[in-house]
Amino acid sequence: MHELSIVASLFEIIEEKAQEKGSTKIISVKLQIGKLSGVVPEFLITAFDMYKKDTIAQDAELEIEEVEHIEVADSDGPGNCVMIRVCDGSRTTVFTAFGMRGKPSQDVVGEVVNLAKDFLASGAAIDRFLADQLLIYMAIAKSGCYTTNELSSHLLTNMETIKRFLPVDFSVQRQKEIYRISCRSA
Repeated sequence: MHELSIVASLFEIIEEKAQEKGSTKIISVKLQIGKLSGVVPEFLITAFDMYKKDTIAQDAELEIEEVEHIEVADSDGPGNCVMIRVCDGSRTTVFTAFGMRGKPSQDVVGEVVNLAKDFLASGAAIDRFLADQLLIYMAIAKSGCYTTNELSSHLLTNMETIKRFLPVDFSVQRQKEIYRISCRSA
């Protein structure tokens, strides 16, 4: 019954996010699951109700939205995917992990939970997957900065590529667990 491990991971994120925001009570948790995910919504609700006792979410209701299956005719993939969407008033960040043959669903859940936990614990403004995509907009404006939790190879490659085409310089400053990426005119 992998619903228990999903809910356990969900509560790690709920409690971490609530602590970060100084929240003392959670009134609602919204979760989207694919209809073909193998997750039984009733088991998920039961597991949620067991876990929520004596937590800041003890009065919360779990709202489950079942997402329709989308047929992709030319896909060779096994089709399972876990997404976590973290919303906090001013932004929404989405984390995704994909399964593959022989990879247990608990490992897929663990992978996406670790991505979300690492990002949330860092205090960075944006995650590593968005960091490389924002560079071009800063370069066009010839200014800007943000913080991210990881320097990906995509980020570093995009910096060098953009500098070959536009008269800008990028700087990277490590600030404890995060990196501050800045752009200025060259």
